[in-house]
Amino acid sequence: MLNTSTTSKCLQDLSFYRASCVSIEGRDWDSQGVAEAIYTRVNRGLKALNDLERQIVVGRYIDGLNWDDIADKVYYSERWCRSVRNKALEKLCVAMYNCW
Repeated sequence: MLNTSTTSKCLQDLSFYRASCVSIEGRDWDSQGVAEAIYTRVNRGLKALNDLERQIVVGRYIDGLNWDDIADKVYYSERWCRSVRNKALEKLCVAMYNCW
């Protein structure tokens, strides 16, 4: 199980990714390299997930969908989607930060 700090950092990066996923280029970042590093890290994490996990994580944290909409989209109950999300976040964080 990952510690709360790592999970929190992972969710912050997902929020940053959501805010900037339209385009990193052309934005006035203090450090373009930081934005690109987060973008790369999030994409690496998303690639580590299976299709269902990715749909749930992207739906919730990038597209901003509520649990009811996510459940309808993937044809599973909200409770099951939350359970899948918990396991997916752990896989995501491990892939993003290379922590075990």
